[in-house]
Amino acid sequence: MADIIEPAPSARAKCRACRQPIAKAELRFGEQVPNPYGEGDTHFWYHVRCAALRLPEKLEALLNSGVTVDDADQLLKIAQLAQQNPLLPKVMRVDRAPTARARCQRCRKAIDKGMLRVVLERM
Repeated sequence: MADIIEPAPSARAKCRACRQPIAKAELRFGEQVPNPYGEGDTHFWYHVRCAALRLPEKLEALLNSGVTVDDADQLLKIAQLAQQNPLLPKVMRVDRAPTARARCQRCRKAIDKGMLRVVLERM
């Protein structure tokens, strides 16, 4: 088993990047990883667009190996952008601050209620 792109056989899997369900028959990217609960390997599933941001090298290698996807050119552009900007894969979402309690990680100033903020994943 290796990294793969395949249609989802059911809608049970969630994307490891955006935490949203992957719809049945939607293309998904599977990253091969060692099984944390037993022997062998398993896959972590991603939407193909989420994989372009989170795992750009792996997705680009898979697309260049001959796997056909409808919007491969757009996915390759996203993957190249993610490789050029190392902080881009850490972005989880952009939303409005529900309260004024959050602080900026860089300058430590309070983020006002209702202001846009970028939520980063801590690894």
